[in-house]
Amino acid sequence: MLRAINAHDRTLQVHFVDAPERFAAFKEGWLTLETVSEHPGFFQSYAWSGHVASVLSRALAGTYQPLVAIGVRDGVVAAVWPLSRQKQSGIWYLRSLDDPFGQFSNVLAIDDASADEIVAVTLAHVRNQRLADVMRFDRVFAGSP
Repeated sequence: MLRAINAHDRTLQVHFVDAPERFAAFKEGWLTLETVSEHPGFFQSYAWSGHVASVLSRALAGTYQPLVAIGVRDGVVAAVWPLSRQKQSGIWYLRSLDDPFGQFSNVLAIDDASADEIVAVTLAHVRNQRLADVMRFDRVFAGSP
């Protein structure tokens, strides 16, 4: 878990979930976020993300690993960025969780500030931990963080 301080001095705790069976710990908050997000999206939903992560983790064992960033503020899930690590030709890529099957890459967030914050914390974590050699995100909405 990493921490980032936002402009209002409220801490966003970012949890990195790297296995589909660990998604359940955040299910209730993730589902609630889907109903209150300013920009809800199917391809960031708990149902889709859990299914895809489970199938791809089994089918592509050793070359696919979920890396879902979940930001919690004041005990409430405020942002979810469903990502994955995918190995191709010996290179680890950071991609959308459902790449190449999903249609849109995006952050599910309660507001734009939470989306910006989870992106910044996540990218710093990936760089600092050297979790990927390359980051590639296709089909990102214009104006997304």
